[in-house]
Amino acid sequence: MLVFRVIPSRRVARGPDRTTGADCRLSVKLRRSESVETPHDLFQQVVANTGDRIAAIRAIRSRFGLDRRQAQEVMLQVEGVVALPDNSWPDHKYVPYLEAEQQLYAWILSKVGGIEPAEAMRRAVARFHYEPESERGAITHDGAWRIAMADLFGDHCHDPEEFGLAKELEAQTKRFFGE
Repeated sequence: MLVFRVIPSRRVARGPDRTTGADCRLSVKLRRSESVETPHDLFQQVVANTGDRIAAIRAIRSRFGLDRRQAQEVMLQVEGVVALPDNSWPDHKYVPYLEAEQQLYAWILSKVGGIEPAEAMRRAVARFHYEPESERGAITHDGAWRIAMADLFGDHCHDPEEFGLAKELEAQTKRFFGE
């Protein structure tokens, strides 16, 4: 369990209290006796112990390297104002999917575009980069094909049948995605 001590800070940019002259900003000191797993947990613990939502946002930004918008989204999720979307992908499901999408995209670039496999994989990693959970889109296996067609030909209107790859694409999709 985390234990918090609230210490009034001195000479901080926020300025003094108009009545007492003491600084109003609080510093939160954490003593670890148990690790915090998620930004949500840390936010809840800081707020529970200090009542200071701003200190909680600062703590999760510092601890987890979040930007202000991400930290505020965590606050809204914890407070129940914004819920995680129903289609959210936890990393243990998203990362294998992302890697399969990269492999399929690289395979398509090699087969259809004649691009060397190493260069195709470099492009795949750049094209299908890791995204935070709040920015992830819908699950679709035809994304690699459509995006590869747009990258190679400027549109995504080409079907695998046009290249004689329908069955091979289906087999590769099953191989990469484990279907």
